[in-house]
Amino acid sequence: MTNVRALGLLVLLPAALGDRVTIDRADHLRAPDVGVVANDNRSPAGTLANGVLRLHLRITHGVWHPDGDGAPGADILAFAEEGHPASVPGPLVRVPVGTEIRTSVHNALTDSSVVIYGLSGARGAGDTVRVQPGETRELTTRVTAPGTFMYRGLRWVRDGRTDSRLGSDGMLAGALVVDPANVSGHLASDRVLVILQWRDSVRLHPNAPDEGEELLTINGRSWPATERLQYQLGDTIRWRVVNASFDVHPMHLHGAFFTVLDHGSMSTDTAVAVADRRQEVTQRMMPLSTMMLQWVPAHAGNWLFHCHLNFHLVMHGGFAARPVASAMPGMSGPRMAGLIMGVTVHGPVTADARPRRWLRLVAEQYDSVPGDFVPPFSFEANDARRMTIPAAPIIVTQGEPIAITVVNHLREATSVHWHGLEIQSYYDGVPGFDGNGTRIAPLIAPRDSFVARMTPPRAGTFIFHSHFDDIRQQGGGMYGAFIVLPRGTQWDAAHERVIMLGEARDTGALKINGVDHPTIAMVRGQTYRMRFVNITLARPAISLTLTRDSTVQRWRPIARDGADLAPSQRREVAARLPITIGETDDIEFTPARAGTYALDVRTGKGQLLRSATVAVADPR
Repeated sequence: MTNVRALGLLVLLPAALGDRVTIDRADHLRAPDVGVVANDNRSPAGTLANGVLRLHLRITHGVWHPDGDGAPGADILAFAEEGHPASVPGPLVRVPVGTEIRTSVHNALTDSSVVIYGLSGARGAGDTVRVQPGETRELTTRVTAPGTFMYRGLRWVRDGRTDSRLGSDGMLAGALVVDPANVSGHLASDRVLVILQWRDSVRLHPNAPDEGEELLTINGRSWPATERLQYQLGDTIRWRVVNASFDVHPMHLHGAFFTVLDHGSMSTDTAVAVADRRQEVTQRMMPLSTMMLQWVPAHAGNWLFHCHLNFHLVMHGGFAARPVASAMPGMSGPRMAGLIMGVTVHGPVTADARPRRWLRLVAEQYDSVPGDFVPPFSFEANDARRMTIPAAPIIVTQGEPIAITVVNHLREATSVHWHGLEIQSYYDGVPGFDGNGTRIAPLIAPRDSFVARMTPPRAGTFIFHSHFDDIRQQGGGMYGAFIVLPRGTQWDAAHERVIMLGEARDTGALKINGVDHPTIAMVRGQTYRMRFVNITLARPAISLTLTRDSTVQRWRPIARDGADLAPSQRREVAARLPITIGETDDIEFTPARAGTYALDVRTGKGQLLRSATVAVADPR
């Protein structure tokens, strides 16, 4: 990574930022005084003249409707530009590089002071500003480098700490975009997507224990009320994604690969050198981070961009999620809600190629199999009726047209998403949404089937998994690896190792290839392709380490998310691998000595979750 660019201010976050703080909720919001609108981040705020942006912000109470103006509302804190309604996210600050930003911030609250981050500081010596109830403060900064940044407010609670997770200030943030000098058209050619998270400290539906307490939004709306972005086939699409929340989000794009051009934080932006760029379908976004990504649609149709932390696909803070359009009558189960953006790509639909190979995949359900997967589900080939978690890999050949008949033997509806594959939208696996025009993908009802047709354009490691009632079905074992071999090659079972990280729904137990402690056999001196897959429910920040006698080994990354790495990235490195949910990584490893190795799975804080044994034998 190269070219670290400073915004011109250093945001000093307090030590308590990110901590959970217990506070007296008696100061929860009084009667709100304004309505809060969703901000699509298309119109910049303030007045720009002679190299100076003058911006007047107000912090206020308001009622916000994340599921649409006619849906239930929540009392929150929000930023408003003077003369305009309060909005979620806050007003977009967008200026050319070199601009001086002069912001007056008025705190219209009567019960809380607010700490402001990201709008003050100069020459790399930034600060934070606390604005007392009823007070107006003047903040100034000069932005000295282009990039994607953010500003944020947090309520000041007792003991001089800010509250980073709970209460009404979860939506108190906005994007700050600095465009390069003398570059026009940015407002039309890119979109700014701000991720925010709100936790209901009062519970809108205390008698509904299955309702989530968190609400996750993009540009102020929660799916299915999020904006549908519209493009043409062949467009080059650029998004500036701002994670202004305090959670990790593995952001996944259906149907096409993207490239991260820049990534950053509240105060810095780093351009990714061309040689270091990668094609990928899932990118982990840490709290208070940003990225600019670029992609070109592979096919016309409807596509999703969403967080792959499964709980963020169903959480709506107690709000009533609307039914998915075209859902089949009589089908039950949680509907998608939360951190999801829909995209429609207009253009001609490629005709399905005549399959050269037919496969059959059966979804089975079991009642009395012991273990952590409750109830246990299984994807099985050819009606084997032999529970396998994960499913046996589906192995196909690059460029070969295939058809997969998915047969549903469950007592409930299901679907299958072909994660990472560039296929027609109708077959992508999101029921009620995927497809083109009136041809919308159905749920697969019990005792019914669906034929998915595809011609995989690239070789690599991909995933297939349920995309309906995701937590229950994926957490019950409905996932497997989808492997596309290069043209003219055969599956080399002796030197291929698929290692899938999954998670049981009810216990939260992390599994390696469906069990607690698997053994992976190898032979000294032989080179293996280790295909790692993270399809856990809620483990977005885990990592893998391969050691022998506590010494970290060496291995060579060769692909990520099914896309081959550039030659400059295929170099031998220490055997450590951060891997987020929805990500796959292909690694080459040649054990130099016989013996026992440990493949450890750890949390982001280093806690050991699971360990597999790699047993290396001498050659015969």
